[in-house]
Amino acid sequence: MTMRAGTLLPAMMGLVLPRGCAGCGMPDDVLCPACRSLFDDTVIVPSCVPGVPVVACATYRGAVRRAILAWKDHGDEECDRPFSQALCALADRMPVEGVIGGEGDARRIGDRDVTLIVPAPSSQRSSRRRGRRHMRPLARAIAAACRARGVPARAEEALASHTTGGRSVEMKGRAGRAARVGGSGIVVTRPSLVRGRRVILVDDIVTSGATMRACAAALRTAGARVVACLALAATPRYDASAT
Repeated sequence: MTMRAGTLLPAMMGLVLPRGCAGCGMPDDVLCPACRSLFDDTVIVPSCVPGVPVVACATYRGAVRRAILAWKDHGDEECDRPFSQALCALADRMPVEGVIGGEGDARRIGDRDVTLIVPAPSSQRSSRRRGRRHMRPLARAIAAACRARGVPARAEEALASHTTGGRSVEMKGRAGRAARVGGSGIVVTRPSLVRGRRVILVDDIVTSGATMRACAAALRTAGARVVACLALAATPRYDASAT
């Protein structure tokens, strides 16, 4: 039996430091089938962003909560793949223009017809602590899935979390100042990039919905048309089965 060089190191590491499922700890799984299936739900988040469908893959509790925290705050980057797959499947279930399952016309391939997949931003402090922008690979995966279905799309990190008192984001001119939503700390870094475009907003967890609303408001102020908001999970307050 032979083994390719690219699979040898992971196999050896698995013997020395065996991993468990990020959700339940079951050996030898990044996300076991039972925990992975928890991300196949469609949790509707009502009244979060006016006029825009907001949906999540799962309810944020139990194994879902543990898996997301392992990925988000404890460096379990191997969860990028199953979480990307879950979000792509969620997008596929949404009959919204510009989303994979929608009525986008593949013949319209002008630059302004490209749908932007925009991840909600983390603060600079959080990004430094994690050592990466954890939503980036998920946004890129959704864009790739859109393109595979004939919907022109690309991922763009068009939003930033502006820290009070700092100058981490330069906001120049009227359009730049208008893109900052009062008090939210969310800014559009390049308003000209999003102006006139369809945007799918992507986040990890919807709690109160304030982050989604602030991101959508900033994008709309900059002239974008937010057509959908996707999240990995929403807090139990949005789980209809729990009521």
